[in-house]
Amino acid sequence: DADEASVRRETARAHFVYGEALFRGAQARNTVLGEQVRANAEASGTRLEDAPEDEDVGEEDEEEEGGATEGERNGEEAADGDEEEDEEESDMELAWKMLETARVMFEEDADAALELADVLETIGELNMEQSQFDTALSDYKSALKLLEANLEATDRRLASALYSISIANQMMEANDDALAANTRAIEICDARIAELKAGTARVSKGARENAGEVVSPEAAIAELEQIMGVASDLKERQL
Repeated sequence: DADEASVRRETARAHFVYGEALFRGAQARNTVLGEQVRANAEASGTRLEDAPEDEDVGEEDEEEEGGATEGERNGEEAADGDEEEDEEESDMELAWKMLETARVMFEEDADAALELADVLETIGELNMEQSQFDTALSDYKSALKLLEANLEATDRRLASALYSISIANQMMEANDDALAANTRAIEICDARIAELKAGTARVSKGARENAGEVVSPEAAIAELEQIMGVASDLKERQL
């Protein structure tokens, strides 16, 4: 039934959007947490490397005035840190569950190959965040296979998936495979640049609007600026 399939696809998309949002939030906290702690310390006039020269000074007065002792403060800070860590782990775990649900639902939809590729790439990122590089590589390769079967050979999404594959291989010290994936990503970017300059480039089949149409001159200029920057970054990785 077409209506049932449509509802199921929308449900899968909702799981994906929610899972990705949870993952991005947890990922951002994981990235900035240490920097934020240091910034807070510096804002209060201290440095993380500093230690009090005389820990006994003022301690008795503080206790008499009803203030928290250093041990109590440290205990409270540790508890706060544990709560933040638990929250992050909870968000990561829930994100994985949402993404896995979306993956299973999209796998059962023959017309959702590109959506499935989106989910697989995000799951790959989550696994990279957890240092599960081998699993992430498998996710990225599965996504690439779907993209290759459904997009033009010069589509930028192929280059993006190959870049992820290159990074995963590099983290596993499979440098030859990393180089091969990066080289192919560069070739795709260069081919896309040539199409854009020639005016023959078409909107990606994965686009929600104007898929398959020739890219407008304005859009071609904007994409050229972006993809030339991407190609430059990829080529720097070869050095």
